[in-house]
Formats: sequence, C-alpha cells, structure tokens
Amino acid sequence: MFQRVIIVEKDSADIEKISTSLHDSKDFSIVATFDNVGAALGQSNVFRPDVFLIDVDSDENREMIPAFVDIFPRSLILGMLSKWDSKIAEKCTVFGAFGCILKSFNPEDSITLYQLRGKPEITRTFAVFSPKGRSGKTTFITMLALSLAKKSGESVAIIDADLQFGDVAIFFDVEPIHTVVEAARDVNLLSPISLSPYFLPITNNLKLLCSPTKPEYAELVDKNTADWEVFSDIMNPALMYLSGIYFLNDGDFDNAITYLKRANGMMPDNTFIKTDLEYAQKRIKPTHTTWQFIET
Repeated sequence: MFQRVIIVEKDSADIEKISTSLHDSKDFSIVATFDNVGAALGQSNVFRPDVFLIDVDSDENREMIPAFVDIFPRSLILGMLSKWDSKIAEKCTVFGAFGCILKSFNPEDSITLYQLRGKPEITRTFAVFSPKGRSGKTTFITMLALSLAKKSGESVAIIDADLQFGDVAIFFDVEPIHTVVEAARDVNLLSPISLSPYFLPITNNLKLLCSPTKPEYAELVDKNTADWEVFSDIMNPALMYLSGIYFLNDGDFDNAITYLKRANGMMPDNTFIKTDLEYAQKRIKPTHTTWQFIET
C-alpha cells in the first residue's frame, strides 16, 4: 500500500513533525503541504491525493470538510487534533471525515484507519453497577461479553472500572499491563486507535481494560460527579436491555422483542433501545457493532 498524502496545516513546526513521522514509513508519500485550507481545496486535484491530513483545531478547516468530501470522494479525509477532543472528532465525522488522529501520531494510526475505511461501527456502551459486593457483576458481564463476541462476531470490550475490588482480570487469568486509571490519566493524549494497546486481548474480538491492582485508587473518585436513578427491583431497564440484546444476537427474536419492549417502556427516549427493538421486530441481527461493558 502506497498512499499519496496532502497535509493541510498552518503551523510549520507541526508540518515538520508530521512529515518526519510519515517519512519513516514506506506506506506514505507526501505530495503537497498547504497552510491554507482554501488553497488546498482549489489546487489539490493535480496531485491525485489518496489521503488528506487536515488540521481541525481550526473551525474554518472543520467547516470545509464537506467540500473536500464532495470534490475528492475517493480520498480519505482525516482530521488532526493537537489533543483529543471527542466532540470535535464527532463533528468532523458528521461533516464527512473518516475519523481523526492526534498530530503526534505514528504512521500505523493512518494505516489502521485506511484499512478500516468503509467499515463504520456503531458502539453500544453498558454500565453495570451494584452498591453491594458479590452480587454477580463480574460473572454477568464476562459471560455476556463472551457470548456476544462469539455469537455476533463483532468487537466487544470490557472496562473494569471497579477501582477497589475489580477482578475481571482474575476471572480471565490475565496479568494487567495497563489499567483504566492509566487510560483515564492519558485520555487527552490518546485517540481511539492509540487507546487500543491499553486493552488486553482475551479472544480474537474480546478485549479487556483492567482495573488497578491498588485499591487505594478508589479514593481518587469524586463521589459527586453523577446522580444515579435507582430501580429497586430486578425489573430495571438496564437488565431488560442487556437481556434483550443477548437474545437478539442469539437469533431468539421473540424473547428479544419481549425484553426490549420492557426496556423501551421504562426508558422511551433511549435511542439505542429503540434501534435494537426495531432490529428485533424486523428479525435482523445488528452488524458492525462494538459493545463496551463497564463494571463499576
């Protein structure tokens, strides 16, 4: 794979840094650099670019992304950020960019994004919480995650956010290399691709972000960061939803509809529940979906 790259960036120091990084790879050739987004849009045709790396710290540059997509429909449009900002990254994808990377990237980041081209994924995130220990959270999460990974064939991640008594790593008999504490500390320096090595592979499509080995990290949590709505009995929307998606991926659409309808009745404004209920009613399994389970 040999990709022709155009860089759109005002800061000469950043251009130098990005160029040095790409020159270290045999997969990319820089064919032009522009410090003005308008000039890049008007003059890039002659270079037949495969990839645009566009500085999206600038509002002006972000708003020009739809024009690049329109004029260069076969080119990969990637935004570049000085530090990771999920809101800006989301806005860029809405405008038509394939994704965003950090300016301090390595060439493998771009290669990975290029290989993923045309495979957009919907991510479902579930948080499983109980104020009581030994209530079965770890067993429930791990067995559900394993089952979803096996039956759906899609990517599944577990984040063990129990800073005091997390034991998902023990369940899988793996030794933590990185933990959720390190990931949280580094989050502004990471893109989704550079975050990936923080996860341990459990199976081909199941990964784990481990809890810390030192329970004292729990003292760092601000207990006033969120208000929780408590459902006193087992008929709560989270359990109904998780049961529903289990049956949905198992192909048991009748049971999936039953549980997803219950969850939808409790949380009628939740778009994820609505979407999966529609899948069940149409008797279709979801595809290109990544599930993340967070135990707290």
